[in-house]
Amino acid sequence: MTDEPVPWWRAALAEGAAVFLFVGGALSLGAALDSPQPAFPFLVGGLYMAAVYAVAHISGAQLNPALTLALWVIQRLTFGRMAAYLGAQLLGTGAAWLLLRLATPEGDGSRLLFPREGTSPGGILLLAAFFTFFLTFVYGATLLDRRAAPGIFGIALGAVVAGAAFLGLPLHPGEALVLELWAKDFSLAWAFSLGPLLGALLGGLLYEGIWHRQGESHPLP
Repeated sequence: MTDEPVPWWRAALAEGAAVFLFVGGALSLGAALDSPQPAFPFLVGGLYMAAVYAVAHISGAQLNPALTLALWVIQRLTFGRMAAYLGAQLLGTGAAWLLLRLATPEGDGSRLLFPREGTSPGGILLLAAFFTFFLTFVYGATLLDRRAAPGIFGIALGAVVAGAAFLGLPLHPGEALVLELWAKDFSLAWAFSLGPLLGALLGGLLYEGIWHRQGESHPLP
């Protein structure tokens, strides 16, 4: 992290590239596997960790549109930066979908990154909200807070994403969107959209209102 401001377009490009690399990498792994593997969630968490470390000093490594919106709500991002980051994240997601369509036109990774059979839409909503709340809280406590152990943020955030992957939950809305496009099934789109948004907003507001101390946070690049 740096206290020097990074031009908005450079930061937005970094966000888009990181989302492309994470979403494309995670879903490529899912499509390549013939059956669920015990190591798969750890690989997904590791990809997220690598993406976070790659761009944290450039954009703050939000990667998740729900987290970006939450940071704007708690006034850590200007409206202009928030809009630029969301646009870049959407473009990165679209590029990941295009990559998968070109590389694995008959592939299907949904069995690894969709919740297990029998999980209700309401359960998906609650799980998505919980894990995104967890992700947002960890983001504030480890990446923004000056009191946190230096450099721990990527490992901590990757661990949360790995935990969600154990449940077959595509914690990143971009993963869910690409899988829905892949399967041509949007019946759960509302849960995958609303859950992360509610969780991120609650996590951001609680962290900012209860645990944050004035002057103890790193400014976002």
